[in-house]
Amino acid sequence: MSFAISLSIAILPSVVRAQCRPGDHLIGEDAKNYYCSKKTCKELDEQLVRDKQALGDLENLIQTTNDELKSWTKNNNAAAEGAFRHAATFLHDSLLGKLEDISQSRLEKVEQEFARHAPYGDRWQRLLEESRQLESQTARLNGAIDGLKLSQYPFSNLTTAWTDLKDWATKVGRNGDTVSATLEEMRKDPEGAAILRENRLSFASDGLKLALAPVLARNLSMGEFFVNYGYDAFSWEKSRQRIMQNIENQNANLIAVCKLSEQLKKTVRDNNVCHGKYPAPDAAIPDTAKCK
Repeated sequence: MSFAISLSIAILPSVVRAQCRPGDHLIGEDAKNYYCSKKTCKELDEQLVRDKQALGDLENLIQTTNDELKSWTKNNNAAAEGAFRHAATFLHDSLLGKLEDISQSRLEKVEQEFARHAPYGDRWQRLLEESRQLESQTARLNGAIDGLKLSQYPFSNLTTAWTDLKDWATKVGRNGDTVSATLEEMRKDPEGAAILRENRLSFASDGLKLALAPVLARNLSMGEFFVNYGYDAFSWEKSRQRIMQNIENQNANLIAVCKLSEQLKKTVRDNNVCHGKYPAPDAAIPDTAKCK
């Protein structure tokens, strides 16, 4: 919204013998000064009404813009929270899918098989101990994956949630490496490897890391994370753009308020002179040039 404001010039005090410049009007005089203005006193009365109306209209516009900014900020937060929850839940479920071939039931069968052979030598005893370690490590990996508790976040600060998610992904990756290393050690024994194959017990930390890669990538933005996990971030991006536009509008509005306020001060000053109220000798002259 723009306003056509008719600007009055500053009152120009002059010595008693001086005259107003051509085109100016004498609007008052005291013992020391003449006061001149581009407008007559009648025009200043009318200008005062217009200046007050213009400033009031602009303040109403700013309030409307503030309300819209709050609304779009709320929409943005809701969209971003929805995107985060959707993407994080998708990631959580994808990771659990990577553990299908290392289920508790398969781990128990392998451990039982190694326990049956354990009396026949240290090699089998070692495999039994490794199978028990593997069961414990897999439980920790499952616990790490389930450690993503989205309900704990009020999402008042998505940056914090994003940082926590990256920390969570790092922990899951470390646990996955531990499980993978134990399985690799067990596969070094041919008979042990055969028992693992027979029970279809397997796990690949590379697959886990591949699922985690978009989160652990150093330069990945939160918005890219949303998109990489299949979330349509259009509403999030749209609201973000509207917020940025409103902030730009607010900056322009603040400058306009400053200018209109200074203009109103000028008009009030001139109008007061018309009614015999003169400014103090050291009073600053209102100046719109200071509004930047």
